[in-house]
Amino acid sequence: MDWSTILSEIQRCLKLPSTGGHWTDAELLRRANIGQRIVCRETDCLQKTTSSSSVSGTGTYDKASDCLKILRVTYDSEKVYGVTREQLDMMAVNGQITAPWQTDTDTEITNYVEDITSITLYPIPSETGKAVAILHTYVAPDIVDTTDIPFDSKTHIYDYHDMLKDYVVWQCLLEDQNEFYAVYAKMFTGKMASLKRAMHERPDEMLTFDMLRKRNTTDNNPLPLWDR
Repeated sequence: MDWSTILSEIQRCLKLPSTGGHWTDAELLRRANIGQRIVCRETDCLQKTTSSSSVSGTGTYDKASDCLKILRVTYDSEKVYGVTREQLDMMAVNGQITAPWQTDTDTEITNYVEDITSITLYPIPSETGKAVAILHTYVAPDIVDTTDIPFDSKTHIYDYHDMLKDYVVWQCLLEDQNEFYAVYAKMFTGKMASLKRAMHERPDEMLTFDMLRKRNTTDNNPLPLWDR
């Protein structure tokens, strides 16, 4: 549904006239956009992939400006695993990888380190033109016009549009010290939890685990795959 429909539902729940109510349309819209941002951050409901091309000798690549959280990184369509600089430092000290790791180059990229605005690949790519793809979550653009559809107009969120109604009514009733705010708070958090579960359910996904192996050594014992 578009914003005009959601706004009408909010006005009905708050028993507001279509014009001249206690809360202005602008105030209700501001709260709806706050609720939309909360949902996007908490549920990972909006995802997209941004890509760039590798440059030989260059290890750092920018994340998209709207990137909230990295879900997956691939290099030339092969998965790359997230680690910290401290983990790479320790692996270099233990002889598991080349020291210093910051100067190591290769055609096979195994890991990445995430910074605020970029990622650094390890080893540094020695080839140019390979796809560096980042799957990430992002926040929907703010609703502005009455014809705007929430959550960046993505169809898989259509059934959850009334969450914005719940959030706005919750905040307004709370401001008004109306005890029924708790009803709408519960509906909002319950629907958000449902959306989060839906986004993380993968009924067609094969249950597997990943192993990393040491580079530049005959020891084939697997390295642990750390959580990011």
